[in-house]
Amino acid sequence: MLRSSLQLSRESWVKLSEEIEALENYLSLQKMRYDDAFNYQINIDEVHETESMLVPPMLMQPFVENAILHGINPNGKNGLITINFDIENEILVVNIKDNGNGKSTVVKSSTHQSLLTRISKERLSYIAKESGLNAGIDIKNDEKLGTVVTITIPIKSGECKNKKRLYSIK
Repeated sequence: MLRSSLQLSRESWVKLSEEIEALENYLSLQKMRYDDAFNYQINIDEVHETESMLVPPMLMQPFVENAILHGINPNGKNGLITINFDIENEILVVNIKDNGNGKSTVVKSSTHQSLLTRISKERLSYIAKESGLNAGIDIKNDEKLGTVVTITIPIKSGECKNKKRLYSIK
């Protein structure tokens, strides 16, 4: 996983399938680390060819990490993290949802914006400018439903070397 993360982080664009595989590896390891305190689902419509879609690397993983750290109870056994990939035209919409209490365990001022969010928004702003397509991050917290992070990412088309159906439910 470490090697994969380092390789992905050195690239400007990576195959969506590689990004999904890295997320799945990360979630699998964290699930073991937290003694099965949560389950996860990664959903993508199987009609989409993830091998030929290119996305900026490592945009989703930090938000998945936050979902684990702040969105689930490490002592509980009923945490759920769901990642949905929806593709419309040249836009990838990623929803990362946890079933936590919708609040961070760290008290922040109302004007606080995490470094993670700021850097990710800056990256997406640059990509939006470059592509002329919509990009951004929206975070919604609900005490009863948990947190949903929606990341809108312009995608590029790349060569499809081998077709692989990449979606899973854990």
